[in-house]
Amino acid sequence: MRKIFTVIAKLFAVLFSILFIVATVIVLLLVNLEHTLLNAQTYKRLLVKNKVYEQLPALMAEQSSSLERFLADPCADNPLVCAMDGAPPELQTCLTDSLGEEAYLEIGSGQRQPTGVELQSSQPCLDQYGGYAALQTGPAAGSPDDNPLSSASAGVQACARQALGGETYDTLHDGQRPPTKRETRQINACIRQERRNARLNNPGIGGDLMPILNDFSPAQWEELIRFLLPASDLRHLTESTLDQVFAYLNGETGSVSISLVDIKRRLTGQSGEELLLFLLDSLPPCTPEQLAQVNAGNFENGGAPAIYCAASGEALAIMLPEMQNRLAGVVSQLPDEAVLINPAPASGTTGTGGPFGDDPQTAIRTVRNWIRLSPLVPLALLLLVTLFGVRSVKGWLRWWGIPLFIAGLSALSIGLAAGPLLDWAWVNTIAADIPAVFSSGLGELGYVLSRSVVHELGKWVVLEAGVIILPGLAAIIASNHIRSKLKETLRSYTPPELSSRKEASELVSPRGKDDSGYS
Repeated sequence: MRKIFTVIAKLFAVLFSILFIVATVIVLLLVNLEHTLLNAQTYKRLLVKNKVYEQLPALMAEQSSSLERFLADPCADNPLVCAMDGAPPELQTCLTDSLGEEAYLEIGSGQRQPTGVELQSSQPCLDQYGGYAALQTGPAAGSPDDNPLSSASAGVQACARQALGGETYDTLHDGQRPPTKRETRQINACIRQERRNARLNNPGIGGDLMPILNDFSPAQWEELIRFLLPASDLRHLTESTLDQVFAYLNGETGSVSISLVDIKRRLTGQSGEELLLFLLDSLPPCTPEQLAQVNAGNFENGGAPAIYCAASGEALAIMLPEMQNRLAGVVSQLPDEAVLINPAPASGTTGTGGPFGDDPQTAIRTVRNWIRLSPLVPLALLLLVTLFGVRSVKGWLRWWGIPLFIAGLSALSIGLAAGPLLDWAWVNTIAADIPAVFSSGLGELGYVLSRSVVHELGKWVVLEAGVIILPGLAAIIASNHIRSKLKETLRSYTPPELSSRKEASELVSPRGKDDSGYS
């Protein structure tokens, strides 16, 4: 029975040794992921090291079409989120009823983008309270709940009455029957037309200066971006944003925003005048007809788009004050800060959201707390190995040294393979999934930054794996040294009556095994 219990104890010790190796590798990776990826200093250092702030204006200029679209209509890509930001109570109530409280909180706080169905269901609320139009892709024919005319704006209703005819319009407006596919297309055409008209009346962030920016080349966009955001200002803006993001992830703040104060400052005063001169110099020279109109005081062009051209002398003196007024209008539209992550409402943190809570902050804090406690797992397993397997000093060195050496070697292999694995993943998976809207330059920058982050992670894993390997290897060597010393001692005290070397050898190691359980 004693032998059976000894065998069972050693089997448990082997099992716990294997679990210790696996747990040590996992904990080592998790601790370094938390230390590297969730640390703002990592990204600050790598952005400077890779000279991102010097490259970014040129890369942003490659996205000039996206910049022009954003300046013309910042809410074009996500009008529902724009409507939620600072929405009146009536609109909040309507959207909460149509989307559901959970979806409203997730979309409004920036946790995810709305789906097509959610955009469609929120359209009546935006038509009635939000002033936005043409979000929906078209209600399905035969659905009695989809009646876009019941809460549409007066302009859409007038357009639909003209397109459908008075009798059909009254039938659909009163909900007597759902619209057919053809009637749905006609109604949505009216909705889209109203949105186009709203865009013409609201030139967006660029204001009345948008006609100049519409014809900018990528080189001119790059020069404009470098003027508005010099490398030093861009670095300060980025690093302050990174600090806010990781403060949000750590639960130290409830929102994340980008300060626009420096940009607004560069749009006023002497720097604002320099910007206007740069914009005018980028235009074709004024024609004689344009100069005549400007000199006659008709810069406004009779209500049509203003006259923009590369003027000089008296014409420039006339145009510059008018353009400064337009630039002041652009600055007045800019807030002091742009919110990236809105504060989560109080109700968003209550309820049954599982062990990780209902919001990202709760989930990340929970995960980080578990990661910080995770080193206790391999320590507990090592103590169990000691309990079931160790019976002597030599056995202790073996039972600790071998698992430590294997765990460190496994982590070392992962740290060295991290870079090649990223290269393989980028070529075969990630690069193919990058949206076509992003230029190749941005994709290349993303790869360089990812490679730097993975290299940083792999470096720490390799260093800490080496710290684990060394004591493990030292313990293994020490255990062999102790066995050799024991044999020499026993041989030196062999009784005289045991004359043969075979008998002396059997006395030293009767079954060919030492007392640690290893052959």
